Order: sequence, then C-alpha cells, then structure tokens
Amino acid sequence: MSPLYLFSLRRLLCALGALFAVVGSAVPTWAQFETRARQSLSSHGYTMAVGDFNGDGIPDIAAIVDNGFVVLLGNGDGTFQNPVSYATELAYSLAVADFNNDGKLDIVVANLDPSTVSVCLGNGDGTFQPPIASDTTYGSYYVVVGDFNNDGKPDVVVIDPPYGREPSNHSCNFLQITLFNYRCGSGPA
Repeated sequence: MSPLYLFSLRRLLCALGALFAVVGSAVPTWAQFETRARQSLSSHGYTMAVGDFNGDGIPDIAAIVDNGFVVLLGNGDGTFQNPVSYATELAYSLAVADFNNDGKLDIVVANLDPSTVSVCLGNGDGTFQPPIASDTTYGSYYVVVGDFNNDGKPDVVVIDPPYGREPSNHSCNFLQITLFNYRCGSGPA
C-alpha cells in the first residue's frame, strides 16, 4: 500500500471516530450485539471456553459451575442444547486442548480445593471421561494451555493464589506458576 493511501485511510478513520464522538458515542446499529438465546445453568458460572467437542464443526461451550463444569453443544444457529454436567472438585477455571493427541478436544480444570488440576479426556461425541487429577501446591485458580517447552505437546500452566494455603504469609504479592506436561496414560509429569 502506498503511504498516501494509508494516510487517507487514517484520516477517514479519525473522521469517523470524531463523528461517533459528536453523536454522543453512540454505537452504530450494525455494531450492536443481538441476544440469540439465554441458557439457564443449575449453579453460578465462573469461566468458560469454546471448542468443537462433538466434531460437527459448530462451536460448543464448556463453563465452570459449582463443583465441576457443564458442556453446552451448539446447534449452529446461536442456540445451545441443554447443559450436561461433569463433576470435578471445587472447580475455578478451565481450558481446552487435545492432550492425548487423538484429534478430540479435552478439558483441563483448575480445582481450588483440593489443590488439583483435572484432565477430562474427550470422547469426540461431546461427552468426556472421568477426571484424571494431579496435585498442585496451594490451590489452583487459573489454568491456561500452550506449548511452553516447545516439544509439540500442550502444556498446562496453573496459577496458584497468592494467599492459598501457605501457612505463614496470607498477604504475599506473588503468584506461583506450576507447569504440567501431560503424557497420555501417566497423567501430568
């Protein structure tokens, strides 16, 4: 792109921004969200992740609820099927990846009490196997997945709370980060 084109595009965007500011910061109707459906959960939802859990090409939702998580399979029109519940411990957050390299998405859950991280292997049809739990240090708040050690396999990072179960210091200002590398059959190692 030529510098003149970029300059003109920048001026146009600035002008549009000024126009919206003059109108009272109103969001144009083409940028508003539309409520397609409301789904009732049996308990409070905390965090969620999106993935295609049944292999139909339609996004599904997994959400943390009290003592586990629920899976809502997408219908493809913005609505979802009724939630199916899975029990773990006192769940706090979750993430999605294919941990056993079978082409089916799995779910990892950070459990606050007891201090564990649980992997629920996906069956590929929207259902999951019972959790495989591994201990963490003080309690697990948040979990993320990525290939942090560059071995081509998903790793799990759990952030422990700063006050967790450390007996003598309930006001410390740090987070302990624990790295798990899931190996099928043996659990996180």
